[in-house]
Amino acid sequence: MHKKKNKDKVLSGEMIPSFVKDGKGQRPSSPVSSKQALDELIEEALLEISPDRKPFAGESLFNKIILKAWSRGALHSLDVSREEFSEVLTSKGWRYDALQHRWFSARDGVASGFQLTF
Repeated sequence: MHKKKNKDKVLSGEMIPSFVKDGKGQRPSSPVSSKQALDELIEEALLEISPDRKPFAGESLFNKIILKAWSRGALHSLDVSREEFSEVLTSKGWRYDALQHRWFSARDGVASGFQLTF
């Protein structure tokens, strides 16, 4: 942060980013599959987003996963389709409610992505 005073004697600043090429952004050398890395990221993010298995929005989960992957240098593991992402969550016992746009625990009685209301 570069601080400076303008003519009105008000302190202001400007952000000057600098980048260092340290190799942390490179793919890991260990042969961890993208599916395995994604599965681990989803599991950890689920524990933070919904530790008590309460409903949550998919965006909040995906945002958490992106931050976790970025901090580990594993953004390459997020190269999945929406269907693949949904399959992983479904296999972990979650169901999507298209009316409320939220993920629910399968134990809560939401059996499919479509519900009729009368």
